[in-house]
Amino acid sequence: PSSAQAPPRPAARRAEMALSSGVDGFEGRLQSALDRVRLVLDAAKAPVLAARAQHRHEDKYLLAERMVEIAVASQLNCLASLGLSEELLRQMFAWAKGSAVSLRFRSTETCRYVREEKREEEDPTRNVLEGGIGGFRASLTSKVVRTLTEHVWACEASYELLAVRATGAEDVLQVLARAVPSEVRTGQNVAPRPQSKVAIDADVNIGWLLGRVEEATLSPAFKVDRSHPQCRTPRRNPDVDGAEA
Repeated sequence: PSSAQAPPRPAARRAEMALSSGVDGFEGRLQSALDRVRLVLDAAKAPVLAARAQHRHEDKYLLAERMVEIAVASQLNCLASLGLSEELLRQMFAWAKGSAVSLRFRSTETCRYVREEKREEEDPTRNVLEGGIGGFRASLTSKVVRTLTEHVWACEASYELLAVRATGAEDVLQVLARAVPSEVRTGQNVAPRPQSKVAIDADVNIGWLLGRVEEATLSPAFKVDRSHPQCRTPRRNPDVDGAEA
């Protein structure tokens, strides 16, 4: 007798529904983008979703390679907008030939005491005293003025992006640096923030990224090795796995 297949568990069903919804949402946004792109493309060009275009199996490998190259170009553009110049990038290529190269993002916060200030502040409440003698009446208004003591602190948040060659003695190139000062006032002589604090200190190895860029032209270059013993499909192969890692 054949055994009935067990129905999917609720958690698995929800995961499938979420994945399907995410794919549908992505395709909808992509279709909207294609509609806008058609306004500026030549009439002979008609971009379509890959799943709706006639193709051979080899085309799937080409599509995977182009998608990874687009991702590499996007990352390079982001770094360039942050301040990575061609000169710095070529220096990182030179480092990568014999050492590991990383990007380091470091954010620090500082706070120091500046001065004490005193100021007067009137109470919005007024006391009115009225009286009269005979046919004469008069009123007396009084107010309360408080002296407030304020303590002024200079606070600063700064961050920097560095290219680092990991050797015995680190070589460092600054890609970006910013500092944002602010003034904080407190009623008591108590620091509102730590005197010094490292908020973020993170390193990311970018050896894979540098290895997917042609040094001569600074153009993305990614290929799937079809002859690799572990290359199964355009998605299941060591090269694409490395791109997603």
